Amino acid sequence: MQQLNKLIIENKALRNENDTLKAENTEVKQRISQFDENAVRRVTAQKDAVIESLNTQLSSKSEDVAKLKTDYNTLWEKYKILVLQWNDLTKQPEIIEAVKRVEERKEQETEAKREEQTRQIPRCT
Repeated sequence: MQQLNKLIIENKALRNENDTLKAENTEVKQRISQFDENAVRRVTAQKDAVIESLNTQLSSKSEDVAKLKTDYNTLWEKYKILVLQWNDLTKQPEIIEAVKRVEERKEQETEAKREEQTRQIPRCT
């Protein structure tokens, strides 16, 4: 009977120790869970900051692209107007005559330079 009482007491002590260990285990699991939650919060905060920064950059670049597109369209319209004006100018008789006179003058100057160079070359006799 003493043996049985001894086993019962030992069993109670082991159960108490087991309950204590279970409580400690639960506490450790909660701490690990908190560490995981804190890590997730930190990583989430970092991720959100990076996303916000990228969204800001994207918005800025989108505005730049829109401005460039507007500038391009404006320049393209001005170019088309200038081409039309140039075409109109080149069809006017006064302009056509002026271009012909300039070309004739260039030819005369070129011919005069050739003649001058020909006169300056010493002749071998």
